[in-house]
Amino acid sequence: MYYEWSTKDIKVLAYKLAKANDVTMPETWVRNKEAGKDCLEGFLKRRPNIKIHQPEGSFERSMTPANTESIYRKGGIVPYDSNIFIEDAFLCCSVTDRLELKPEGLNLPSQIIPENIDMSQTPESKDGGEPSSCQNMNVEMTTEKRETKAAPRKQNRKPRTKGKSRIVTDTPEKLSIEQAQMENQRRKGLKKSKTVKQNFLNAVKGEG
Repeated sequence: MYYEWSTKDIKVLAYKLAKANDVTMPETWVRNKEAGKDCLEGFLKRRPNIKIHQPEGSFERSMTPANTESIYRKGGIVPYDSNIFIEDAFLCCSVTDRLELKPEGLNLPSQIIPENIDMSQTPESKDGGEPSSCQNMNVEMTTEKRETKAAPRKQNRKPRTKGKSRIVTDTPEKLSIEQAQMENQRRKGLKKSKTVKQNFLNAVKGEG
C-alpha cells in the first residue's frame, strides 16, 4: 500500500512534514505524533472537483480504435504472424538441454529367460561327488495369473428409510425422529446387556 508503505507510516510522515514546515496541526496529531485519518481522506473532500474515477485527457487519447488495433498487430494476433517468436529468444532455455548419446561399440549379450528349466541337463560338479538327487526334477516357471472375483453382495442390507424433504425444527416430525433414535438406542442397550449377562453365565458355568 502506498509504494510498500503502510497507513501508519504515511501518517507519521505527514506529521513530520507538517512539523518541519510549521503547519498548524490538531492536538491529536501532536499527542499521537502522527496524523489522523483526515490526511488520507481530507484531500479529496477539500477538492471535490478532482475525481479519481474520471480519466484524464491523456488516457482518453490512448483508448482510440487505432491504438487498440496496434496492440493486436504488435502481438502478431491480427494480422496473424506465425514468426512473432523467433528461436533466438529461447536460447537461454537451452542451457539445461543435454544431448542423448548412444553407446557405440558395446556388444552387450542379450539376456534370455528360459521358460522351462530342466535340472537333469545341468553339468556335474567338478569335485567328483555323488550326483545330486535334484537332477531329475523339472522346474517349470509359470506366469499364470488368477483373476480374483468380487465377493457376493450382502443380501441382509438395511434398506434406506423412505421419507420426504423436511426442515426439522420444533415440529411433530422432529419429535418422531427423536423417538425413533431413543428407541434404537434402547434396543442397542438391551442387546448389550443380554450379551454381558450371557457371557457372565458362561463364565460361571465354566468355573463350576
